[in-house]
Amino acid sequence: SPKGFSMIYTFNKNSLEFKKIRYVNVAKRYVLPLLIIIPLLSISIVSQHEYEDVVYVQVDKKTFNEENLKQMIYNMNLKFPHIAMAQAILESNNFKSNIFNSNNNLFGMKEARVRVNLATGTKHGHATYDTWEHSVLDYAFWVASYARECRTEQEFYTLLSKYAEDRDYETKLKRIVSANKLKRN
Repeated sequence: SPKGFSMIYTFNKNSLEFKKIRYVNVAKRYVLPLLIIIPLLSISIVSQHEYEDVVYVQVDKKTFNEENLKQMIYNMNLKFPHIAMAQAILESNNFKSNIFNSNNNLFGMKEARVRVNLATGTKHGHATYDTWEHSVLDYAFWVASYARECRTEQEFYTLLSKYAEDRDYETKLKRIVSANKLKRN
């Protein structure tokens, strides 16, 4: 079995949403017609698509540890990565929770019904993922879908508090950020 796997997503700059492209759709829509047209024209597949950008996601299936998680969060250039790391620590009970260990779910995410997501189902009332990396990518899709308007940390904390079931969620996250020195200057 391969060490990594690939996925292709389109990103719409107007709505700031990602949508997964199935390989079969790509083949039917682009490859077969191109086999006929390539000798005649030089065209760009991406420019023919209704979306402005295509996002290619390569996941290396690394063993989970806190350093690999931190590196993935920072490499993805997530908005407020220190808050994302604090959420993973809090939601996974410092990487010991049943939801994390059985579902590969670091952020306590529920299975999304509207936005693009990587969940493979629901178990214990939370989304399940093939890998912990999928959980991080799904979190990034959530941020792109719902937090795109947040310009400051406080706006992001306020948004998270609306989604959280815990009334002290913001306070707990701030405490974790401070105690673990997660914020890079």
